[in-house]
Amino acid sequence: MKIINKVAIISANGKAGKYLITQALQEGYCVRILTRNPQIFKISHKHLEVVKGDARDISAIRRLLQG
Repeated sequence: MKIINKVAIISANGKAGKYLITQALQEGYCVRILTRNPQIFKISHKHLEVVKGDARDISAIRRLLQG
């Protein structure tokens, strides 16, 4: 059975968030990010999914963690 590692990251447009995303993708993780402004997010990858929302909104956090 193949194990798929997944990670969810908030504050994706910040310096630390971008670093974490890049490192996770390089390590083979499937990454879901939460950002208020997906249109300005520059990283693109087949294992990256962008969820629009605010980290202060519990429903946005739930959407991020589903799947």
